[in-house]
Amino acid sequence: MTPKIFPRHALGAALLVALLSVASFVPAAHAAWNTNLIVNAGAEDAVGGDGTFASNLPGWNVTGELTAIDYSLGCPGGYPCLTDPGPSDPGLNHFGSGYAASSRGTQTIDLSFAQGGINGAGAYYSLSGWLGGYASQTDNAILSVSFLNASNQVIGGSGVGPVSAAERGNATAMLYREATGWMPAGTTSAQVELLMTRTGGTSNDGYADNLALSLAPANVVMTAPGQAAVGASFDVTVAVMSPFASGYSGDELLAFGFDLGFDPALVSLTGVSVAGPWDDDSGYFSDVAVAGSVFESIADADQGTVDLATLTFKVLAEGDVLIDVHSDAAGNLNEGLTYGLGDNVDLYGRASVVLSPVPEPGEWLMMSAGLLLLALRRRRN
Repeated sequence: MTPKIFPRHALGAALLVALLSVASFVPAAHAAWNTNLIVNAGAEDAVGGDGTFASNLPGWNVTGELTAIDYSLGCPGGYPCLTDPGPSDPGLNHFGSGYAASSRGTQTIDLSFAQGGINGAGAYYSLSGWLGGYASQTDNAILSVSFLNASNQVIGGSGVGPVSAAERGNATAMLYREATGWMPAGTTSAQVELLMTRTGGTSNDGYADNLALSLAPANVVMTAPGQAAVGASFDVTVAVMSPFASGYSGDELLAFGFDLGFDPALVSLTGVSVAGPWDDDSGYFSDVAVAGSVFESIADADQGTVDLATLTFKVLAEGDVLIDVHSDAAGNLNEGLTYGLGDNVDLYGRASVVLSPVPEPGEWLMMSAGLLLLALRRRRN
């Protein structure tokens, strides 16, 4: 392996200070649904350096030497270049970590705007970022989020990374990683952490760019029984709520598609029935669980909901099962709701069912005796 060049070509300290003093700092974005909630998510909100640590990450609480590196300045010294594998829209800078063995940046995000959804029908999160490292070295980056309640206690979380050298093909690169799921009820804030770890050498060569955390409100209503016994089957109906509300008034629906999440150790999917007037397209797409289309379209008629499908499950074991509908309309035209004017909107919904054991024979006898006694009393009266 070609050794890395040390020391890296650096800006003069006076020049760097001058550049930072005139940098325009972007204020924190207003938190809202379906927007990136991470402030300075691409290390673009100040002038990037050449890899030497500089305090140039507004919006982040930094320990160690987490810093913004200008692609054009860092590239000659061995940091990622714009020609290396990475995001298609990298901007000017990426995250680096100087020479510290461990560096981290954190920020806490107020989620008060989403309380109704989180504690109601539900809120679906997406955490993502481009993460990587240098050549065959194992220095790495990890992006994580912790969900906190009103008492600042951690009640859930998720993470992406690290990306191994083998996954990068032993080349300097950043690869896309994403984690999704449902926000825990009671979440009032989220703490995002970007952690860079050096495992060898002199420079900490964990890299990251284009980080994102977004929330989407549930827009699907799923009707399911509250309880089902082992060995029994039950149905879950799926309908989209207010598909013609807001900016979609007067539009038309052409197609839908969604994926399913459930614990296969607890239940199995035994049947799918697409609601009329949709045609069942599920068998045509390998990358979506349930899909339908309609010819010519479903017009806006002030519908409160539009039925999509009925799912039939068989209970395999006792427990509590969460069945959820989710989609990735941005990455696949077959997913989400497809409108006549060209928009694709993601679908999110969930339902929980308590799976109870089959009553023992003795319990059946007691139940039967109780019913018989009740019948005799009614007859006597």
